[in-house]
Amino acid sequence: MATTKIIKVKVNPKATIQYITNPEKTDGKMLVSYEGCTEENAAVMFDLALRGKRKQRKDSVLAYHFIQSFSPDDDLTPEKAHEIGEQFMEQLFHGKYSFVCATHEDKKHLHNHFVICAAERGMTGRKLNDDLALLHKIQRVNDKLCRENGLSVITQKRGRGKKHNEWQMEQEAPGSSQKSKLQKMINEAIEKASDFDDFIRLMKEQSVEISYGNSKKYGTVTKYKLPDGNRCHRGYKLGRDYTDSAIKKRIEMRLRSEETRAYRQERKTIAKAAMTASEKAQDKASLKIKHIVETSPDEAYGLTKWKHTQNARLSQSIEQKILEKYGLQYTEIAGKISSLKAENNLLSSKLDKQRKSCNNLRSLIDACKVYTSTKRYKEHFAKAKNPKLYATEHTDQLSAYDTALTTLELNKVPADLVNFDYIGELQKFLQTYQAEATKIEQQIVENDQMLKEFVKVQHELNAYHNISDEI
Repeated sequence: MATTKIIKVKVNPKATIQYITNPEKTDGKMLVSYEGCTEENAAVMFDLALRGKRKQRKDSVLAYHFIQSFSPDDDLTPEKAHEIGEQFMEQLFHGKYSFVCATHEDKKHLHNHFVICAAERGMTGRKLNDDLALLHKIQRVNDKLCRENGLSVITQKRGRGKKHNEWQMEQEAPGSSQKSKLQKMINEAIEKASDFDDFIRLMKEQSVEISYGNSKKYGTVTKYKLPDGNRCHRGYKLGRDYTDSAIKKRIEMRLRSEETRAYRQERKTIAKAAMTASEKAQDKASLKIKHIVETSPDEAYGLTKWKHTQNARLSQSIEQKILEKYGLQYTEIAGKISSLKAENNLLSSKLDKQRKSCNNLRSLIDACKVYTSTKRYKEHFAKAKNPKLYATEHTDQLSAYDTALTTLELNKVPADLVNFDYIGELQKFLQTYQAEATKIEQQIVENDQMLKEFVKVQHELNAYHNISDEI
């Protein structure tokens, strides 16, 4: 399985990039790849994308550092892990953000590192926000890739992904660690406690030593030490469900749930006692019908015929709605399902090509921007009295210039043609391509919705028609 973690980078993305691309951790950089940048100009490209944004806030996020960790029990090679990482980024952002992807194999579990520029490539420069929608998308895409590659998937009740240490702790045999023992004892105390003070009392009764400490994030925190333990464990270190606030909430929710169950049981008892004579007669009638079906075939036939009549009426009603909404008869639904599936396959292929065109165009726009912003460094280098010293002081800029020039040459774009007007034209083309891709995506979604509706209707109508055929 893969778990994810997000870290905000507010200072010097270059240092983070250097860390994740460490040759000792990435098989001599064989497990490193780039999108929208290169090894030489990654930091410069990030800086260009963020230019004009950084002035808004001093502590603004410059990049995001994602960590995708895999279980050591999963049958996974470093190369495959890296491939999954690249697919993860593509399905998350579709080439809209520059990033560096690196797979580390220096620990027992393989893990991918991603440094993603916080500003979108191309014309918009929109910031990437670490919000709940992004977290849900990360979890959804991550789980999808795990299933496709035969990896186990974590079932979660909340939007946040599990940290690797949380998952690792869950994999340990029950009672094999002090942490798991404490978790079990805390869970049992929560099921009995009337409030947090009562919870503390119950833990002390189990000979658990209670003390308190301070945390910048959590304030005053409770620490637990087992009778045979060698150290204290802070609640939040046991997992997100074991902080003081989480324990209080769990106790409150348990008490509320118990009150609700008691209330419902009371209402059920009252309702049963107040059942009217007609309701009791109806209940008896239902039992009688069941008895007839089981004991009297002749009488049961009449009931069965009535059921078929009702099914036929329901079938006609559904068919009429489909005819009014889509102009389709029952016999045409199967053909419509097949045509929608074929259309979505073609649209998916077209969408992939459109996204590839957008990515290529973004790369060209990036190269043009880098070329225009670094051209002066090349000119100054040519005129410098001490070229070696100048090259040492402006290594990143000169390297970025060379990479941008190479990209222009590969795309057969004359360097003297590149200016702000030319970049503006490219951005208009990109906008058109993006709009077309959005239309295709919307059409695929609409087709999927229609498919779900037709498949459901077909299933229902098939059931009704089969019953009618049996009569």
